[in-house]
Parts: sequence; C-alpha cells; structure tokens
Amino acid sequence: MMADIRELEQYAAIRELDTHGEGNPQSNPYFGIYKRSAFAHGQPEPQKRTPRQIKDTASVMGIPSDEITPKVHEAMTLIMHEMDSIRWQAEVSKKHEAHLIEALDSHELLPVVSRHAFDQYLSHAAEHVARTKEPSFLLFIKILKLDELWLRNGAGLRDAFLIHAAGIIRTCLDEVDVVGALDHGEFGVILNLYQEEAVISKAAAIDELMSKTPFVMAEEEYPITAVWGIQEIVALGQPDQLVLAASEKARSSQAG
Repeated sequence: MMADIRELEQYAAIRELDTHGEGNPQSNPYFGIYKRSAFAHGQPEPQKRTPRQIKDTASVMGIPSDEITPKVHEAMTLIMHEMDSIRWQAEVSKKHEAHLIEALDSHELLPVVSRHAFDQYLSHAAEHVARTKEPSFLLFIKILKLDELWLRNGAGLRDAFLIHAAGIIRTCLDEVDVVGALDHGEFGVILNLYQEEAVISKAAAIDELMSKTPFVMAEEEYPITAVWGIQEIVALGQPDQLVLAASEKARSSQAG
C-alpha cells in the first residue's frame, strides 16, 4: 500500500508543476467546444469532489485513514476530478454527436428527412429487397411552377407553399413510410412491402388531396400541381439511379 501512496504523492508533485499540461482538461484544444455543447444540452461541468467524498473513496479503495496525507489527498482530488472531467467530456461528445446526426437527418425547412438520410433509407430498402425478394417502391413527386411562385411572391411564400405540400404528402402516408426532400420541389417516398397497385392508389390519393387543398395566404389561394412517377426498388439498387429512374417516369408522364 505504501508504494501506492508514494506514487500518489509523486503524481501530486508532477501535477503541481504541470498545471497547463495534457493532464489539465482545460488544456484540451476542444475544451471550449465541450463547454458550449454542454451548455446547449444542459450538461453542466462536473464539480470537484468534496473532502468527505475523497475520504469515502479512499476507504472504498482500502487506503487506511492514517495514510491519507495532505499530498495523497491532493493527488486523489486531482485524479478523481480528471476522471470526472473525462467522463463529462465523453457524455457531452455523445450528446453532441446525436444532435449532429439528428440535424443531418432532418431537412432544414420541411417536415421530412434530408436527402442524405433519404439516400440511406433507400439503400436499406434495396438491401432488404435483395435479402427477402419482397417488393418495395419509390414514389417520386415534383411540385410544379415553384419558380413562377418565387418570381411573383418571393421566397417566403414559396417556402410556406412547400411546407404545406409536404404536409399533404405526409398526411396520405402511413407512419412507417419515409418521405424525403430530394431537390427543390421534389420529394421521394419509400413504400416498403407494397404492391404496385397499392402504390398507384397512394400516389393518386396524394394528387387528389393536393388538388383539393390549395395553399392559402392572405385570403388568396395558390393551387398545387404536381407530377409523379413510380420506380420499383431493385435489389442493391443505387439511390441516385433509382431516383433518376422515378423522375424520368414523372417527366415522361408530363410530356405525354
């Protein structure tokens, strides 16, 4: 035990000289980021252990009370505070990572997932088809005349119009159906375990609700017109290729 005590005393002496070294949590170049992230997520910095807590810890470690010299007490205080700081940084990092993932997956404006997240869902759907041979489909929807709306009324109204349209799409779907923003005014819907006839019925229901539910602002109505195309999700299909195929079908239906 005395060897351990001497090591603790030596540690205290070294830490007294190394107040700005690697052992000091505040010397971490990311310490400021941790503090800001912790503040944002309601994760306060750990407080230093009280003398009573240090004595209790020493007792649990089997260190006799008569061997806890001031230097040993100081060393244990430093070690425990650094351990608490490391644990705190890990917890803050984990919460910050979860926050970043959520922000990356959510569209910045619309109540749908981002293109990044949608592509991941689409890849998973293609992998599921490869494993199970069960059918799944991609529904592509493009809202028309958005540029005209922007020219006449500005970006604010156009964005509100898109939010309204996205809400209509979401209303017609089941909770498990994934809706994502693909490009300006373009939406993708992943319909897993659907037959093609059911997908067509779903698309027709969205189209009908859009025609019956124009966007209204300042007592003026703005009708929603859209085209859509359906592409079966093939085994191990690439997201970009699947979206392109569905969009071409939507374009062909409009051209025809």
